[in-house]
Amino acid sequence: MKETVTVRKAIENRKVSLEQLISRKRIALSEAPPGRLRVSHRGEKSSYYHCDSTENKNGIYIPKSNLDFARALAQKQYDERIIEAAAQEMKALQGYLRNIPAMAVESIYDSLPASRQKLVIPINEPDEAYRARWLSQPLPYQSTRMAAPALVTETGMLLDSKAEYVISTQLDKRNIAFIPQFPVYLEGNKIIYIDFKVLNLRTRSEFYWEHLGMLDSEEYRSKSLPRLNELIMNGYIPGKNLILSWESKESRMDLRVIDRLIEEYLI
Repeated sequence: MKETVTVRKAIENRKVSLEQLISRKRIALSEAPPGRLRVSHRGEKSSYYHCDSTENKNGIYIPKSNLDFARALAQKQYDERIIEAAAQEMKALQGYLRNIPAMAVESIYDSLPASRQKLVIPINEPDEAYRARWLSQPLPYQSTRMAAPALVTETGMLLDSKAEYVISTQLDKRNIAFIPQFPVYLEGNKIIYIDFKVLNLRTRSEFYWEHLGMLDSEEYRSKSLPRLNELIMNGYIPGKNLILSWESKESRMDLRVIDRLIEEYLI
C-alpha cells in the first residue's frame, strides 16, 4: 500500500498548503479597502474606477496619481477568487480522501505470492527486473549468421569486429544493456543485422547502434551507404532511434565520441 500512502500524503500536504493560503488571503482581505474596481478600456488605454456601493455601478474615477489604490482594489478581487478556488479544491480533495482505495494499482504486484509474481509483468517493474527481461529476449538469428565471428569475448559474446568490442566495452563500463548483432526486418522480409540493440534504462527506450568502420574503402562504402539508406527508409532514423559512429584510416575511433553518444542517448 506504499503508493496509496504516498498519494494520501501528497493530498494531505496540498490541503495544508491550501488552508494556509486561505488564511493568508483572509487576513489580506480584512485590511483591503472597501468597494470594487471597474476597468474601462478605450483602445489600448485603461481607466480605473472605484465602485463603493451597489448603486454606484460606474464608480468614481481613480487618477493615475492614486494608482496604488487601484492596485489594492484589484488585489482584493484577485484574493477573493483565490479563496473561492482554494475552497473548491479543498472540497474535492476531501472527497477523494474519503473514497481513495486501500490499495493503489501499483501495489497489487507486491500483494501477489511469489509463484504468481514470476508469471506477470508488473506495471511498475523495477529497473533491474526490466533490464534482465530485456536482455533475455529471444534472438531470431539465422543459423549461419555467427558461425565464424571475428571476436569472442570473455563472456562468450560473439562480435564481428574489434570496433564492436571497443563499443561493447564502453557500454559495459556504463552498465548499458545491449545485444550485439541484432536482426531487424525490412520490407520484403529482408533481414539486416545491426551492430547493437541498446537500452536506455531510465526512459526504457530502445536504440540501434551501427558503426561504419572503413569509410575510406570504396567497396565498404558501396555496401554500407545503401544499407544505411534502407534502414532510414524502414524507420531507423539517425538521432531518433539509430545511433551512428564511424572511422577511417585517417580518422580513427575516438572513445570520447563513443562516450558522448552514450551520454546523449543512453544515460
